[in-house]
Amino acid sequence: MNKQANTIDPTRVQVAREISGLTKVELAAFLGVTPRTINTFENEGAPDKHREALATATGRPTGFFSDESFERIDIENVLFRAAKKVPQKAKNGSTSLGAVGLQFYAQLVAPYSLPAVDVPTVDSSSPEAAAQRIRTAWSLREDPLPNMIQLFESRGIRVLSLPKSIQKLDAFSYWYTDGKPYIFLNTSKTAERVRFDLAHELGHLVMHARGATEGADLEKEADRFAAEFLMPSRAINRDMPAYADVSTVLKLKKKYRVSAMAMNYRGGELGILKEWGLRQNYAELAKRGFRLGEPGGLPLDRSRVIPFVVSQMREKGQSMAQLAAEVGVTMQDVNGFLFGEVLAPVSASKQDDVQGSSDYQIPVLSVVR
Repeated sequence: MNKQANTIDPTRVQVAREISGLTKVELAAFLGVTPRTINTFENEGAPDKHREALATATGRPTGFFSDESFERIDIENVLFRAAKKVPQKAKNGSTSLGAVGLQFYAQLVAPYSLPAVDVPTVDSSSPEAAAQRIRTAWSLREDPLPNMIQLFESRGIRVLSLPKSIQKLDAFSYWYTDGKPYIFLNTSKTAERVRFDLAHELGHLVMHARGATEGADLEKEADRFAAEFLMPSRAINRDMPAYADVSTVLKLKKKYRVSAMAMNYRGGELGILKEWGLRQNYAELAKRGFRLGEPGGLPLDRSRVIPFVVSQMREKGQSMAQLAAEVGVTMQDVNGFLFGEVLAPVSASKQDDVQGSSDYQIPVLSVVR
C-alpha cells in the first residue's frame, strides 16, 4: 500500500517509539487506538492528525513527524560493546536514537569538508596482526597514542557521544550506507576506559564490518585488537621490566594513557609479569582505588571537528536550535550527541593541551564553497 499525502513516514513512528522505550501496546493506549493500528502506522504511515499526540507520547519534537522518508540503522550490522549484556529493547532504542544522531550530524557538518575515510578493513589471522596493520597504515609506529578522538576524526571516522538516555550502553559502531564509519561513545566513564572503548570499536570496524567467522567471539577479538592497538606488544616488552611493581605499572599507564588495571593485565598477558607479581600488583592497585576508577586520571579526549563547527555557527550567528528543529531533534539530543560542546565549548588551546604530541597531522577543516 502506497503512503498517502500528509501521512507521517512509518519509519519515523517506529523510531520515535523505540527511542522512548514504549511498546506498541503502550503507545496504542496513549493514542486511544489498537496495537494493530500502531502496527499499521509503522508499516504504512500514520495520519497527520496524530502528530501532536505522537510527539507528546514519545518525547520527540513535532517536527520529527514529517512525511519525509527516514533511514533506519540496520541493527543486524551494528557492533555493540558487550553485546551479549545489552537487552534487545536497549539495542532497538539506541540504534533508533543513533539513526537520529547520524541524520543530525550529517546536516551539521554538511557545509564543511571533513577528512576522507581511511579505515581499511583487515582480513587477518589474528586481532593483534590486524592492530599492527592499522598502526602501520596510519604511520603510528609503536608510539603511545595521543588524542584518539582527533586521531579517528583525521581518518574519516565520525565520533559522537551517547545521550544520557542510552548511556547504559558502553559504545557501538556502524558502517553507514554512505560508506562512512560511526562510533557512539559513553563518556560518563573514565577517560582511560573511553579510549579502550574507542580502540575496541575500531577493532570491530576493521575486522568485522564485512561479516565475521561463524561462531567467532567478536567481543574478545575486539578486546585483543584494542590491547595491541593501545599497548603494542613489542613496546611493552621493551618498556616493562620483569617483576614490575605498581610504581612501574603506573608510569607505563600514564605513558600509554590506559587504565592501571589494563596495563597490569597486559604485563601478565605478555608473560612479563608472573602470577604472584600480577596478583600483588592487582591487590595494591585495588587498595589505591584503581579497581573502581583512575585516581588522578586523564582528561577526556576531545573532538576537534565538533568545537570547530559549533564555533563557526556562533561566529556566523547561525542557530543550533533552528538546525535541531529542522532535523526534528531536541537540544538535549544535540548536546548529548556532541559531547556537551554546545553548552560548554572547548577552546583550541585546551584541545591542544589534551591532544599531546604526535607526528600525524589532522587535516584542517574547510567550508565547502
